[in-house]
Amino acid sequence: MIASRLTPKRYYDLLLAVPNASKPRAERFITTVVKSDAHGNIRASIQLPILAICGAASLYLMAPQSVLAARASLTLTGCTASKRSTSPPPPPHKK
Repeated sequence: MIASRLTPKRYYDLLLAVPNASKPRAERFITTVVKSDAHGNIRASIQLPILAICGAASLYLMAPQSVLAARASLTLTGCTASKRSTSPPPPPHKK
């Protein structure tokens, strides 16, 4: 993600809502904190965990103590996890 014309040297919250936060049931929220450089630019890469949900998503950039947020819509593709859940393995036996 690349953003510009922000307040220099300030921290921002980056929030990815999957599927899309405009829908009432967003299932996953992935957050991180980024800091703008001396010129007010941000270059950030987000490493996503494997998701079972593809499709519409929203990316928000929010400044702390502010009600304003920048929003970008995007589409997630290449999801490799299955929607079927499995139970965890049993605990090891103590001797």
